[in-house]
Amino acid sequence: MEIIDYINIKGDNRKALDIINKKTEEAGIGIDPELVFDQVNAVTDAKDILKLCRLLKEDKELSFEYIRSITGSDLEDRYEIVYSLYSFAHDWSVNIKVRLDHDKPKVDSIVRVYQGADWFEREIWEMLG
Repeated sequence: MEIIDYINIKGDNRKALDIINKKTEEAGIGIDPELVFDQVNAVTDAKDILKLCRLLKEDKELSFEYIRSITGSDLEDRYEIVYSLYSFAHDWSVNIKVRLDHDKPKVDSIVRVYQGADWFEREIWEMLG
């Protein structure tokens, strides 16, 4: 068991953005990340969400071990699902957005990576269908 003193960790989301860019490029995951108000926001394709979440959680340089929330929105021309992840190890946060077509809204469950996603996914399915 490793015990980490999280109190003294001061996160730098710019560093997180750089590492995410590097790691996703190496893994061949399509992602469009940017820093907005010192918050990492990124857009990815539905086909890449499971692979991306696995990378964000399991890569030791990233360690996004906690899922804060998943939200869904029904916009005029599409659905959007936003996954909000957090790294206690680095004090980093990231929001990953997936855009889905109204006609074929399909995205993989990430429960295999984040068990805590189960409730969020069920609520979004109930809300958006």
